[in-house]
Amino acid sequence: MTTPEIIGIINCALTAGVGILTYYAILEAPKSALKVQKELEKKEEVKKRQQAVFKTLISTRAERVSLRHVEALNMIDLEFHMEIEVMDAWENYKDQLFTPYNREQISSREIWETKSNEYFVELLYSISRFLGYNFKKSVLKQRNYYPEAFGVQQAQQQEMIEAVTKLLQGKSLIRVDINEKNKNLENSTA
Repeated sequence: MTTPEIIGIINCALTAGVGILTYYAILEAPKSALKVQKELEKKEEVKKRQQAVFKTLISTRAERVSLRHVEALNMIDLEFHMEIEVMDAWENYKDQLFTPYNREQISSREIWETKSNEYFVELLYSISRFLGYNFKKSVLKQRNYYPEAFGVQQAQQQEMIEAVTKLLQGKSLIRVDINEKNKNLENSTA
C-alpha cells in the first residue's frame, strides 16, 4: 500500500469517526442528558419525601399518638427501604411498640416508655445522619415545645372517650340526682 492510499484510508476513518461523533452529539447526547436529568429529579424527589418524614417525626415527637406522627412512622418502610441503618432502627422501635406491658403496673409502663424513647431517639438519629444532619442524640431526646394545655386537653378527651365507651358497654351508669327543688318545679307544672 502506498502512502497516499494509507492517508486516504485514515481520512475515511476520520470522516466516519467525525460522522459518528456528530450523530451522537446531535441526536444521542440530548437523550442522555434528559435521562440523567430525570434520574437526578427522581433522587431529589425521594430525598424531599424522606425529609418530610423526618420533619414530621421531629415536629410531632411530643405527641406520638397523633395521626401525623403515626403516618410518618408508617412511611419509613416506603421512603427508607434501601437504607439498612434506618430500617434496622425502625424495626427495633417497631418491635418495642408492639411489646405489651402491664397497663395497671406503673413501673412496667415506665420501663416500656423508657425503652421506647431510647429506640425512637435511635431512629431519629439514624434518619438524621442519613439525611446529612449533624444532630446530637441529646438534642433529639429533648421534647419539642408542647404547651401544657395541649396535654390537659388530650387527657380530657381520652377520659371522655373512655367514659362514653364504658357507658355504651354497660360497664358504667349515668348518675341522676333529683333534689327537692326540682321535685317542686315538676309538681307545680303538672
